[in-house]
Amino acid sequence: MQMTRTCLHLALAIGFAGCFPEVEVKGANTAKSGNDPGGSDGDPSADGTDRCTGYIDADGDGFGTGDSVTHDCEDDTYAAVDGDCDDSDPLVRPDVSERCNGIDDDCDGTTDEELSYDWYADGDGDGYGDGESLNDCDPPAGSVDVAGDCDDSRADVNPEAVEVCNGVDDDCNSQVDDEDGGLDLSSAATWYRDADGDTFGDESDSVAACDVPGDGYVADSADCDDTAAEVNPDASEVCDRIDNDCDGAIDDDDDSRDPESATEWHADADGDSYGAEAVAITCVAPSGTVADSTDCDDDDRAVNPAALEVCNDIDDNCDELIDDADPSVDTSTGKSFYTDADRDTYGDPDTEVAFCANPGGLVTDATDCDDDNRNINPAATEICNSVDDDCDRDIDDDDSSLDLSTADTWYVDDDRDGLGTTVTTTVACEAPSGYADNPDDCDDSGFDDYDGDLLQDCEDPDADGDGLSSTYDVDDLDDALVRGPTGGFGGDGALTYSSGIWSAASDYTRLASSVSAGDSSISVGASAPFAAGDEIIVADLQGADAGQFGYHFVTSVSGYTLQLEPPLTNDYDATDVVVVQRVPHYTTVSITGTLSPDPWDGFNGGGLVVFRATGAVQVSGSIDVAGMGYLGGNGVVGNSYDAYSGGTYSGGPVTASSYGYAVDGGGGTTVAYADLSLCGGGGAYGTDGEEGAYSGGYVPYSGGGAYGDTDLATWFFGSGGGGGAPDSESDGSSSDNVTGDGGSGGGIIAMYSADSVTVSGSLSADGADGGAASWGSITYWTQGEIGGGGGGAGGQILIAADIVRVTGSASAVGGDGGRWRNGILSYVAYGGDGGDGRVRVEYGTILGLSDVEPTASVGSFVD
Repeated sequence: MQMTRTCLHLALAIGFAGCFPEVEVKGANTAKSGNDPGGSDGDPSADGTDRCTGYIDADGDGFGTGDSVTHDCEDDTYAAVDGDCDDSDPLVRPDVSERCNGIDDDCDGTTDEELSYDWYADGDGDGYGDGESLNDCDPPAGSVDVAGDCDDSRADVNPEAVEVCNGVDDDCNSQVDDEDGGLDLSSAATWYRDADGDTFGDESDSVAACDVPGDGYVADSADCDDTAAEVNPDASEVCDRIDNDCDGAIDDDDDSRDPESATEWHADADGDSYGAEAVAITCVAPSGTVADSTDCDDDDRAVNPAALEVCNDIDDNCDELIDDADPSVDTSTGKSFYTDADRDTYGDPDTEVAFCANPGGLVTDATDCDDDNRNINPAATEICNSVDDDCDRDIDDDDSSLDLSTADTWYVDDDRDGLGTTVTTTVACEAPSGYADNPDDCDDSGFDDYDGDLLQDCEDPDADGDGLSSTYDVDDLDDALVRGPTGGFGGDGALTYSSGIWSAASDYTRLASSVSAGDSSISVGASAPFAAGDEIIVADLQGADAGQFGYHFVTSVSGYTLQLEPPLTNDYDATDVVVVQRVPHYTTVSITGTLSPDPWDGFNGGGLVVFRATGAVQVSGSIDVAGMGYLGGNGVVGNSYDAYSGGTYSGGPVTASSYGYAVDGGGGTTVAYADLSLCGGGGAYGTDGEEGAYSGGYVPYSGGGAYGDTDLATWFFGSGGGGGAPDSESDGSSSDNVTGDGGSGGGIIAMYSADSVTVSGSLSADGADGGAASWGSITYWTQGEIGGGGGGAGGQILIAADIVRVTGSASAVGGDGGRWRNGILSYVAYGGDGGDGRVRVEYGTILGLSDVEPTASVGSFVD
C-alpha cells in the first residue's frame, strides 16, 4: 500500500506525529433502507409508512452493530449491513483499509496487520530523506518515506528543486549548473562572443550559461566591432575615421581622442601648401591649413621649402641658408667668376663658376691665358719664353711688343751643323734660319760630349747618359744624380686641404707583370691615374723582395703600359704586391684638416702618403696613416683553430700553423691547446713586437721581429699584431670563446720640399691597438679561453726639406695590445704591444723637433 502526497503533507503539518494511508471504502453500503442488497424489502406499516430491517448505525458510516431491528425505511440512523466494530468512529468499519494506529480499522479482529513502510531521515525538512531507510509502521520523528535528497542539510536542495547557477546540484540529478538540461536559465549569466580577442564581446551574439562557455566568450558586451581587436571600450580614440573606443563618437567628435594621433595644422596664408603658425591640432585639417610647418615666410608664396634658391639675399627654400651658403642655389641667377690661381687679377676662362657673390680668391676677368703663372696676363710684357705672355695670341718673335732684352743672341751657322760662330750675330727668341744657339762650331776644338755619344752636351737630351733626360734630371751633367729635384716641379699647383677627399688618395695601382732592372716600361693594373710627365714611385711593399723602391718619370702612357725614365734599377716580381703610385708635385702645401690615404688593402695598395713641393709645406692639421699598414690578424669566436698571425712585409695575415710563433714582423698567434687563454703578439718594424700574455704556464705568442733600416733605404709599413686564440676544444659554450683582432700597423708618410716643412699639427703613422677579448658592449669577458689581439707596429715618417720645424707631433709608435679579463681574479692578460716604427728627417736647417716618437734618424737635405 502506497502512501499518497496528501498524507505526506498532513504529516508535515502535524509535526510528524504520524502519517497514515487514507481510508479506502470497500464497496460500503451507505443506504439505510430501500432496495439495499443487505437489507429487507420495505413493507408498509399500519400507518402506511415503509418498514425495513437493519442495524443501529450511530456513527453514520453505513455499517451497523447489534441485533437487527425493523425501522422506518426513511430513518438514516440504521444501516442495512452490520459488522461495525466501533459504531462511534465512522473511520472504523469493514470496508476501510487497516492503518497504523493500534485500532482494528477494518473490523476483521486484527489490529495493524501487514502494515510496514521504509522511512528516511529528513534533516532539512524538505520532504526528502537521505541515508539508510528504517522499515516500520509508524514513522520516526523527522523522517519521511521518500528518499533521494543529495544534501539533507539544505531544504532548497532536493529532487523537486529547480537547478540554478550556484555550483550546487540543486535537483539531485548528479548534474550541476550548465551540465543540467533543466537549468533555470534565468539564474544564468549572459556571455558574449569575443571574436577578435580584445576581451569585449558582441551584444548581438550571446549565450546564457552559469560559467563562461569557453574561449571566445566574455561577460562584457560593449564591443562595437568584434572583428577588430584594436576597437573596444578600452582602446584610445585615434584619428582613423573609426569609433575606436565604442563611445559613439569618432575622431574630432570624441573628447577622449588621443591628441598624439592628431595632426598639428598650420596656417598657410600665402597658399603655397607650406604652413607656418600652428593653429589647430585635429584629425581633419581646418580650412586654410596644412600639416607642413616649414614655411619661413608665409606672406610670400615664392618662399617655401620647394622653392628654388636664387641670388636675392633671401632664404627662398627655407633651409636657413641664403644664396651661396645654400648648395642648392641656382647659380645661373648670379655672376660668373674665374679662378685666379696665380693671383695676377686675371682669371682663367676655363674655370668659370657662378656665384651670387664672390666667395673670395676669384675674379670677374676671364682673359688670363695661363693662370698658373702670375707673369702671364694681358698686362704683362711679351718676353722670349715660347709663351704668349701678354695673352694677345702672338708669341715671342711674332709679337711686335716683344721685349728684346729677353731675346737670345744667335750665331751664324753657315754649315748648318747646329753650331755657330761669332762672326755674325742677331737677337731673337728663336734661332733665325742659318743661325745656331751657340758659338761652338763643330770645327772648334772645344767640342763637349760628357757621355761620349758624339753629341755636344748642349744638344744632347741626356747629356750625362744616365737614362734620365734633362727634362727631369736635377743635374744633367752628373750621372750620379739620376733623379728630379727633391721639391719636384710644382705641376700640381698649390694644395690647400681642409676636408673632403685628397685628390691623390687613390692614384695608385699594382704592377701587372714582372720586370727587371734596366727595363724602361712596366705593365700596370690600371693606367687612369697616370699621365705623361707624372712622377711615380714603384715600391715592393709585400712579398719576397719587399722594401725596395724607386722613383721614375712617366714619359708616355699606352693602354696599360707606362714608359719610364730613368730605367728600373730593381727587379720586381709581380707575385709580390708591387705598388705603382703617382707622386704629386705641388707648389705649396697647406693642410688644416686631416689628410689620409686609402688604407692598405693587402692587394692593390693604400696606406701611403708621398708628395713633393717646390715651396713651403705647412701642416697645422694632420696627416694620418695610423693603422693603415700591414693588416692585423683576425681573432675568432667559438671553439676554433683559425686564429691569424699579423700581416707583415712577407705576406698578409695567415692562419696559425705552429704554436706561439710570429711570422717575420707580424705578431704571433697559435693553434690553441686545451684550456688556454692566450693573447696575440705585437707586430714589429723598427723594434720588436712585445710577446702576448698568456695563462696556464705555456709558451706565449711571439712578438714580431724588427726589420728595415734607419736611413730608409728600404720602405715598409708597420706589421700587424696577431689575433687572440680561443680554446680549440668543444668543452664549453663556444659563445664564451671570443678573441680580439690584432691591430694593423702604421702606414707611410713621405714629404719632400725644396723650401721648408713646418708641422704645428700632427703626423701619425702609429700602429692600431689590438682588439680586446670582449663581447657586445662588455669591455672584458669573464668566461672561456679567450685572448686579446696584439698591437700593430708603428709605420714610417720621412721629412726632407731645406728647413724643418716640428712644433707639433710626429708619431710612429706601436699600438697597445688588447686586454683580457682585466681585474678578474688573477687572470689578467694583454696582447703584446706593437713595436715602434721609424722616423727620419733630412734637412739643411732644423728649427724644431719637439715631439717626435720614436727618435728620428737624421740626414742632410740635398735638392
